[in-house]
Amino acid sequence: MSFVFVCSSISEDTDSISSCSNEMISLLKDNPNTVVLKVKGLVCSSCAIGVRVHLSKMDGIDISKFNKGIMLDSTSQYVLVALKDNIDFKKIDESITNAGYNLHHLCYIDNGLVKRINFNT
Repeated sequence: MSFVFVCSSISEDTDSISSCSNEMISLLKDNPNTVVLKVKGLVCSSCAIGVRVHLSKMDGIDISKFNKGIMLDSTSQYVLVALKDNIDFKKIDESITNAGYNLHHLCYIDNGLVKRINFNT
C-alpha cells in the first residue's frame, strides 16, 4: 500500500509517534490498511453521516469494511478509513472540507512506523 502526497498545504511530522494519540495508534494497529483522521467539528452521529457519505465515494476506500469503509467516533472526533488502494491525502482533506468540516491531522502506518500528516486548516 502506498500513499500520494501532492500538496504543499500538508506537512509530515517526523516525530510523529509522540504526536499521534495512543488511541489513534491502537486503532491503526488493530485495523491494518487504514488511516485515522482527526476531524474538527465532528461532535455527533448526525455530523458523522455527512463525512461518511463524502469519504465513501472516494477511489481507494475499501467499502467492504466498517460502514462503507468508514468508522466514526464523534466523541474523539476520529474517523477511521479503510484503504484498498493508493490514496491521495489531499483528496481526503478536500472531501472532509466538502462535508463541512476541517481535517486537523491524520495518522497512518508506513513500513511499521506511525506517521502523522498535519493539515493547514
